[in-house]
Amino acid sequence: MPTDALTRRDRERLKTRNHLATVAIQLFGRGDFDAVTMEQIGAEADVAKGTLYTHSPIKEAVLAYAIHHELGRDLEPKMKRLAPDTGASGPNDIVDVYSFLIGNSQRAGELRKDLEPSHLAVVFQPLCLGALLRWLPAGKLKLRRLHRGAVEAFIHGAVPPAAAAPKRERKA
Repeated sequence: MPTDALTRRDRERLKTRNHLATVAIQLFGRGDFDAVTMEQIGAEADVAKGTLYTHSPIKEAVLAYAIHHELGRDLEPKMKRLAPDTGASGPNDIVDVYSFLIGNSQRAGELRKDLEPSHLAVVFQPLCLGALLRWLPAGKLKLRRLHRGAVEAFIHGAVPPAAAAPKRERKA
């Protein structure tokens, strides 16, 4: 949704949320993610504790919002090249990008069509965040590999690949 279509109150909430995300990313970038507290984020952003927790109950939510918002913004020019003249205002965050890509995959017959792309995008988002949160403290894990695992889990579920699936014995 374009920012100008939002109410004044919604624009203020979005502005506060973006400010909190920017401050949090700066704090996370200075050192250990685990050492940063919600209280530090609120103090650095100069917002009341209630305001902080209204926008994000935990620091992982702040991080998720920041990353998804930034990815959506960075991918907007690419989205316009992929879908010119659609009348869409561009993505608000990464969920809009996921929705677009899932819709394309559904039209190509690569993904099931009985669920809305926007619903599947919201389901996919936490898988990607989980990969990121697993990568943050580990240091040695490869983010690309973790993200690939999230994509595989989304597309194929937790079912083992057909070649690796154990054979069931038939009872006579």
